Amino acid sequence: MGVKSRNVDIESDTLNGMNFAGTPDHMKILFVTPYVPSPPTFGGQRRIHGLMRALSKRHALSLLALHNPIDPIDEWRERTRGFYPDTELFVQPAFGLQGRAKRTAQLRSLFGLRSWDAISHRNEAMVSRLRERLARETWDAVVVEFAQMTVNLTGLPRGVPCVVDEHNVEYDLQRRSATSSSNPLRRTFLEANWRKLRREELAVWRTFDGVSVTSPRDLAIVQAHAPQARCVLSPNGVDLDEFTPPPGAPEPDTVIFSARTTIFQTRTACAFCSPISGRSFWLHDRRCSCASSVRCRPRISSRCNLLT
Repeated sequence: MGVKSRNVDIESDTLNGMNFAGTPDHMKILFVTPYVPSPPTFGGQRRIHGLMRALSKRHALSLLALHNPIDPIDEWRERTRGFYPDTELFVQPAFGLQGRAKRTAQLRSLFGLRSWDAISHRNEAMVSRLRERLARETWDAVVVEFAQMTVNLTGLPRGVPCVVDEHNVEYDLQRRSATSSSNPLRRTFLEANWRKLRREELAVWRTFDGVSVTSPRDLAIVQAHAPQARCVLSPNGVDLDEFTPPPGAPEPDTVIFSARTTIFQTRTACAFCSPISGRSFWLHDRRCSCASSVRCRPRISSRCNLLT
C-alpha cells in the first residue's frame, strides 16, 4: 500500500510489487472484503481503507463486501460509495450472532471438516454475484481481504490474477491464543479450529497468484509453508496527509491507543501498555460512547482512561 511519512513518499502498490507479467498502469480491480472500509473505526478497516485509497489514485476499484446486520447498512454503504461508487454489500447473518447463539454455532462447527472461519464467512449471495461479475466483466485483478474470505471464490472459474491480503496469519493467531487462554471451552475450540484453518490457509497460499502480508514474521511463515508462493511484505502505515499532528508541543508521558474495546486483544494491550506508559494511558473506541465503555468493559476501564 502507498505509505507516506514526512520525508518519504512511497507509491509501491501491493499488486505491482508482485511483478505480474504485463501489469498495466491502470487496472480494473475487484476487492472482496468481510466489511466495508469506511468509516474506518478499527485496524482492519483502516488497512483496507488505506490500501484502496492508495490504489484508487491510479486504478478503477469495485467492492463486494459482507456486512454485519447489527451495523447501519445504509449509512455505511453511502459512506463507502463516496470513495468507491461501485460498492455492493451482502448482509452476513453469522456476523450478528452473539452469546449463546454464537457459541452453539461454533460448537457445531467442531464436528465438520471446515473451520468456523470458513463457515461464518461463506455467503451464497456474494458467491452468486461474484460468479456473475467474473463471467460478465473483464478484470485485471481480484484482491481478497483475509484468507477466510477466499471461501467465496471456491469453485468459481478464475481467469484473472487473485491476490489475498493477509492482515494476520490467522491460524497462527488462533494457535497462540489456544496456548494462552484461561477459558477451557475457548481453548478447546481454538485447538480444534486452528488446525482446520491452517489447512485452509496454506491451500490459499499455494493456489492464489499472490499473497500480501504485514510483517516479516508472517512473511517467513508463508515462505516456509508455501515457498513457491508469490508473497510480498506490505506493512501497515500512516498517511500523514490525513493524520497530521496538531501544532504545539505533545503532552509528555501520554499514550492514546485507538482500538475496538470489544476484542480480547485490546484487553491484552491495555494490560501490557498501561503500567509502562507513564502518567496517562487513554483508550479511544469510536464505536461506543465513554459511558457504555465503562459499563460494558470493566476490565478495560479499570486500567485505562476511556475516550469517545
